[in-house]
Amino acid sequence: MLLWQTTNAWQSEIRAALVLGTRGQLLRRPHPEDGRAKALQTTAQAKELVNRAVLAVERCDAKFFGSQGPAFIEVLNRLPHRGEADA
Repeated sequence: MLLWQTTNAWQSEIRAALVLGTRGQLLRRPHPEDGRAKALQTTAQAKELVNRAVLAVERCDAKFFGSQGPAFIEVLNRLPHRGEADA
C-alpha cells in the first residue's frame, strides 16, 4: 500500500512538472524530403520549458526516491521490466 501511495504521489508531481503549455511551442514546416510530412521544430521558449521540466522531474525523483537509499533502488532494479514478465 505504501508503494502504491508513493507511486501515485510521485506521478502527480511528475505530471505537474511536465505541463508545458504546448500551444505555440512547436513550429510545423514542410518536410524537406517528403512533401506529405511536416518537420517539427521547437521554439526557444519550448526548449527553456523542457530544460526547467527536466530539473523539476529530477528534483521530484530525488525527493521521492533519493532518501530511500541503495537497498530500495536494488529492490526496484529486481522488478521485471515491461515485456520481461512473459519471457
